[in-house]
Amino acid sequence: MKEFLNFINGEYVRNASGKTFENRNPVDHSLIGRVHEAGRPEVDAAVAAARAALKGDWGRMSVVERCKLLDALAAGLDDILGWPKQQGGRFDGPTEVLLGGKSGYVRPQDRPAMQALFPAARFEIVEGAGHWAHAEQPERFLALLRGALA
Repeated sequence: MKEFLNFINGEYVRNASGKTFENRNPVDHSLIGRVHEAGRPEVDAAVAAARAALKGDWGRMSVVERCKLLDALAAGLDDILGWPKQQGGRFDGPTEVLLGGKSGYVRPQDRPAMQALFPAARFEIVEGAGHWAHAEQPERFLALLRGALA
């Protein structure tokens, strides 16, 4: 059965209480999965993570800049979702893959498939960061990114 966890500080986490509720299809009432109920500890952690993110680049951007960034992402969404089929299954250009050292999102066994799609990929680990390396270790993340773009 599908479980819906809380997404806090770039990681999917279970709740402290263990409480869940059913998520049902509104059309036929079939069970879609169970949602982990966010209690006080999860809400406090999410608020703390959001406040910390506002101290970084995102918080220094104006609302207009944030909207432009999100609009640009939305405008390219069809291309993003259609890749790799649209490009013949691979990108041969230089590619920098920045991975959070504490993130389990990209596993070691995923690297051969990634290398097949991005043959020129260079993998860099952002130590001390989870999946949201750009928010958790912004200085290190930007240093690696600047190095890749130089």
